[in-house]
Amino acid sequence: MHEDRTKTQSFLDFLLGVWERTSPVRSREQQQDVLSVDALFQDSQRLISEYEALSSKGEYSIKFLILLAKLLMIQEKTNLETAYMFKKLLEALRGKGNIFSVVSRASQTGRKNK
Repeated sequence: MHEDRTKTQSFLDFLLGVWERTSPVRSREQQQDVLSVDALFQDSQRLISEYEALSSKGEYSIKFLILLAKLLMIQEKTNLETAYMFKKLLEALRGKGNIFSVVSRASQTGRKNK
């Protein structure tokens, strides 16, 4: 965020859009289809190259961050379809929240931000 705020916020907007489109996994067959690496990156190939410059700014590659985020989204929505903690975390990262509000969202501790 400190190196390229605009591109980072755009990347977080992309992840928030993915969160909105993510559905829970309902069957073993769907699990095999949805959780393959190819399926996880299916709609992200163009964006991986678009955000690749951010990979040099942080500790993890954009490809890894997309994969991790999608797996967390699927896991959260599969456990409880109405869950939204990961979305709130992305929104905290996207906003101008400080590190303490981000950690609070990620750990579900502390006071809720309004």
